[in-house]
Amino acid sequence: MIFLTGVTGFVGSNIAAYLLSEGHDLCVISRDSKELDYQSRVFRAIKLTGYKINEQSINLHILKGDMTLPLLGLSQEELSWIKMRGITELWHSAGSINFVDEEINKAVNVGGMKNLLSFMNEIEIEKVFYLGTAYADANKVAETYFQIDLPRFNNPYEETKTLSEEMLLAWGLENPQTQITVFKPSIVVGDTELGKAFNFSGYYRFMQSFHFFRNNVLKEANGKDINMPINVLGHEKAEVNVIAVDYAIDLMMKIRANEKTGVFPIVNNRAPEYKNILQLGLNYLKIFGVEYLDGNERQKNSDKKMDRIERMLHKAMRDYVPYVSWTYKWDLRPTIDACGGTFVSHPEVNQPFIDKMLGFAVENEFELSV
Repeated sequence: MIFLTGVTGFVGSNIAAYLLSEGHDLCVISRDSKELDYQSRVFRAIKLTGYKINEQSINLHILKGDMTLPLLGLSQEELSWIKMRGITELWHSAGSINFVDEEINKAVNVGGMKNLLSFMNEIEIEKVFYLGTAYADANKVAETYFQIDLPRFNNPYEETKTLSEEMLLAWGLENPQTQITVFKPSIVVGDTELGKAFNFSGYYRFMQSFHFFRNNVLKEANGKDINMPINVLGHEKAEVNVIAVDYAIDLMMKIRANEKTGVFPIVNNRAPEYKNILQLGLNYLKIFGVEYLDGNERQKNSDKKMDRIERMLHKAMRDYVPYVSWTYKWDLRPTIDACGGTFVSHPEVNQPFIDKMLGFAVENEFELSV
């Protein structure tokens, strides 16, 4: 049996869909939300991937659990059942991606890993696959375009994901009978076929802001070209490492099939420059005239309405500025080698690619709750 955390997350739900499509017995944990009970959340998340799940499926087991509770909030009866069934693979994709709230990140990412390791001490597990982040402390270098002292961590998310990765790897050294594989995806966006997603953060948050300003501040209908002479934060030459979710899943599953262990960046080897990917999104929204500060101080816009939009946009972008101000690079050789000759480059991030991503997001008003 395969055990999965984070099934109601964007990447976790796609992992679940893949494993179910292979016919595996899958056990997942989930919490109630304000709108849905824990089981309904799981079915909704998996259905949003496009996988046609049978809610009466005998190979999907849904338990009520919580990463922030000891032993994941599972009862002794449930733990005994898991021990009896046995776990061949554990996939840990649960986590907080809050860039601001340090306490939430500590509770979910660090506290959650502590609780998971306690759970793993109770259950014999053959293999562990952990979804960290490409932006954790190790395995990355940054290329800057203006004078700046780069922080070790840009936010509590990066710091707590780094700590959780270190905790797991340390546990692995003490428990060599369990194989540990760490996947480190970058900025995950929708799938390459239809642009399907339900987590509209990261790149989507930028474009949602422009979409809002166009429709709600300038009150211009879609379909009409508009001029928006404002300056955006970041540097135009910075590479924005977006990766399609189906490409990320494909890379991880190739490495899994080849039974490779280690730490593997799951990133776009053809990442677009900020100027290009932002302009592609603005083309879709029919917005023109945007320029880049490139590390310079913002000056007041002579147009009062545009000055207001610019200030609002900078506030909305604030948490994401590090990811569009300098270029992060990763050593992809371990990932390429682990694919065993089946590695392929990421699809080009061009206008059709962005049109699919933003088309799906706009159609769903940048919100699909799970």
